[in-house]
Amino acid sequence: MFTRLRNYILGFLGLAFITFPFLWLSLKYNYATGNVATVLNWAHGVKFFSNLTVAFAIVAILMALHYSNKKWNWSHPILLTLRPLAPLVEQPWWTPFLMVVVLSAAFYLDHKSLGLGCMLGIYMILALGLNITIGFTGLLVLGYAAFYAFGAYLFALAQQYIPGLQWWVAFPFIFVLGSALGWVIGLPCLRLRGDYLAIVTLGFAESFKELIGNLNLTGSDIGLSLSARSMVKAIPGLTVLQTTYIIVTVFLFVILFAIRRLYLSPIGRAWVAIREDEVAANSMGIDVVRMKLLAFAISAGIGAVAGMLFILYSSYINPATAAFEQSVIILAMVVLGGLGSIYGVMLGAALLYLIPEFLRDSQLIQDFSPNFSDYRLLIFGAIMVAMMLLRPQGLLGSHRHKHEIKRDT
Repeated sequence: MFTRLRNYILGFLGLAFITFPFLWLSLKYNYATGNVATVLNWAHGVKFFSNLTVAFAIVAILMALHYSNKKWNWSHPILLTLRPLAPLVEQPWWTPFLMVVVLSAAFYLDHKSLGLGCMLGIYMILALGLNITIGFTGLLVLGYAAFYAFGAYLFALAQQYIPGLQWWVAFPFIFVLGSALGWVIGLPCLRLRGDYLAIVTLGFAESFKELIGNLNLTGSDIGLSLSARSMVKAIPGLTVLQTTYIIVTVFLFVILFAIRRLYLSPIGRAWVAIREDEVAANSMGIDVVRMKLLAFAISAGIGAVAGMLFILYSSYINPATAAFEQSVIILAMVVLGGLGSIYGVMLGAALLYLIPEFLRDSQLIQDFSPNFSDYRLLIFGAIMVAMMLLRPQGLLGSHRHKHEIKRDT
């Protein structure tokens, strides 16, 4: 207990020392002498921490719940009550039922909620696709947003040369071409692991971003827009946004079903074997090269399809879609939900997308901290650090993966 408290105190003091010049000091220019002096600026530091009042309150509540649970174990009866519900998740009937419920939301959600639902579905698809390489196969990919942008740009360029091109015609070609791109990127990465693989995929994403940002064909930094003839056509009796929501939802459940079947198939077991021990998997007769390339291809194809859905929703695409921040957010969704957990990565996508939107739009939070939304990335980083310390296997990750992490560290 003393050691942990000492580490917390040292960490806090180190953070305070590093951030002191940025929070409590400011530069003052003397016009008479032309000199620049460093002065204490207490108001700036006080303003910074006052804007984080809500975050401090949430942390205090979570810590109180955590330590009270350690002392009185009040969560045990709740877990015993919910344990019989766990087998229901494995039942085959609940997925179609949930699909009907989610699709019916198109008829009673407002315009803003439908927009959030579309983007949430797209991020869930991206998280599911990235989970194939990182969660199932153990291949660390840091440039997944490049495949996302590739699918969007591919559809935007295709509809310029094929006027009136519809998404249901372009979808199979986008998936195949996205998979082919993933296959090509995977070829030089077969002998790379861990950080080296991450650096190569990150380099590919940054190169792709610079390429589309400097070509006249892709609209340079301005980007591309969909023509009216290629946009989503509304289903009779529904709006265009409601139709887009239904399309995204159907794609989400189809991809969820396909990935679940893959995971339970011999291919999925081969991916997991490669993740656990590549040498042992190879010695047992698994074609490691073929399985790795297949993981790259399917993951990239799903990312490209998500890009097509994004441009169908937004009708516009620019190089910012391939930015490194996008790749990090998608990776964080997978890590937060649980590496290798299909439903976990969907939960991670929901939390990391919806919570910042709630914090940005909540009037109650804005009344307490008007500039609270400006610190979303700071809070996001703190949440990820806390997750790595308290639950490294993710929210819905397996205990086996937790033991693997502790063993490796």
